[in-house]
Amino acid sequence: MEEPTITDPAATASDRDPAPADRTAVDRTGAHARIWRIAGPAILANVSTALIGLVDTWAVGHLPDPALLAAIGVGAFIFNYLFWAAGFLRMGTTGTVAQAHGQDDQTRIARIVLRSLLLALALGALILVLRDALLAGALAFIDPETRLDGPIGTYFGIRIWSAPAVLARLVVLGLLLGTGRARTALALEVFVNLVNAGLTVWFVQGLGWALAGAAAASAIAEALSAVLGLALALALLGRAHLAAILRTPGFWRPRAFATLLSGNAFLLMRTLLLLSVFALIWKIGTGVSSTIAAANQVLLQFLTLAALALDGLAYAAEAEVGRAVGRQDRGLVHRMTAVTALWSALAAAALSATYALAGDAIVALFTDHASVRAAAGAHLAWLVAMPMVAVWSYQFDGVFVGLNAFRAMFATMALAFAGFAAVALWAVPLWGNHGLWAAVTVFMGLRGLAQALWYRPLVRARLAEPATAPAAV
Repeated sequence: MEEPTITDPAATASDRDPAPADRTAVDRTGAHARIWRIAGPAILANVSTALIGLVDTWAVGHLPDPALLAAIGVGAFIFNYLFWAAGFLRMGTTGTVAQAHGQDDQTRIARIVLRSLLLALALGALILVLRDALLAGALAFIDPETRLDGPIGTYFGIRIWSAPAVLARLVVLGLLLGTGRARTALALEVFVNLVNAGLTVWFVQGLGWALAGAAAASAIAEALSAVLGLALALALLGRAHLAAILRTPGFWRPRAFATLLSGNAFLLMRTLLLLSVFALIWKIGTGVSSTIAAANQVLLQFLTLAALALDGLAYAAEAEVGRAVGRQDRGLVHRMTAVTALWSALAAAALSATYALAGDAIVALFTDHASVRAAAGAHLAWLVAMPMVAVWSYQFDGVFVGLNAFRAMFATMALAFAGFAAVALWAVPLWGNHGLWAAVTVFMGLRGLAQALWYRPLVRARLAEPATAPAAV
């Protein structure tokens, strides 16, 4: 029994790709507009997410017990890493959906989303089963002296129940970005963030629920957002068509799920290596001194600010390169790679200039302690250079996701991690914290360099020669 073909009832004329006769003209003249139609909303969504941390800090920071502020910081740290590690669900969905979107294959899109949702729900259930072990392991790494029944345990014990909803929402975001619906993705992210902020202020300050209120606010907002996201997916793909696919025996083939797991496994391992680098920055800094650890935490915010901009352009690369791969158009792949490279380089240059001119002022926004400011200022030159070094790792991440080159993403990340470890082992004993940031710079540079060298062989392996030369960007 063949799976049914799905039409796209939710797509508008502006959402759909142009007719075949018009595609060349649009691709030659509208590449920049297509990129920013995705990158702009993605950047705004990232900014709205970052602002929520400020609301949580404000609400809890005005409670009588200052220990609660540290507790929510540690709790947020745990969930950021846990859900960031699950980001492979969004990346894997975006890349594969974008390719199917380029082929105008709505049936394949539906299969990808349904299988990814089943994987997300299964992983969410596994997280709930292992929640005590996850908390114990996280606290053992962060602070072995922390009690599990304290404020951190309270926050974790409530918010962890939102894990299945968060993972399902990641799949929906992958669907929206992969089909070029970045504005809808932005609306979904703004919704969860506004609900989270409003409930946090009400529960923490209004009802006096302290850390439990902050956790409950996040859990409720994430659950509501998942429900809304799933409703959007149903409207986009069609409830009856999705039900028909689920009844098709071919949908449940073990090989199809094995392929999905294989690609996601490489993305997961790649993400775990990336998270390990940031965890080691924190751990090594703590081993030097508490002042250096605090300074590194401030300096990491510079990387976070850069990611807000550069990740948005990477999301655009995921969708547009994936669409081009689905159309088997090598020229369009190169064109979209070049356009995202151009805008990413310009964004990185602007970030480096901003850090050079206002770096001390940015540091002052994050801390009032003179010793921490001085330590951060002494290492600021590394962060001024970082956007221009790291930009290619962000941009090529997006390109590789669009190519579905998940094994290559893991391999290049492993190479970069080995470089980071080698430099850190040699440089930290000699130069202290400067040696650590030298290792981070090498890590970021190696990621981008390895991906740049691997890019053209990957494109040649996946796509036929272009019929015509790519248009200028």
